Amino acid sequence: MLETPGEAEWRAEFDDAGEQEVRDRLSKLAHMNHQPQRQFAYRWLREQDQQKKARDQEIYRYTRLTLWAAVAAVAVGFVGVIVGVIGVLVAWLH
Repeated sequence: MLETPGEAEWRAEFDDAGEQEVRDRLSKLAHMNHQPQRQFAYRWLREQDQQKKARDQEIYRYTRLTLWAAVAAVAVGFVGVIVGVIGVLVAWLH
């Protein structure tokens, strides 16, 4: 959806103010008597929520990948220790 010049200004204002400040303004209704600006604020907050969910999902995927990489590293280390112990036992028995 294309933004009007007014919406571009509001977006910049909301980006500067931050999500919590915009929520506070909407709840108090003090600074947003203008209905189009209020509607844009709700749309902007939805966009922020969607972006946050996307970031959270990406972090979750990265964390899972990191966990499995750590598990694999521990497994490889464990196999290495077992092979080393077997090597020492074989050398000791001969």
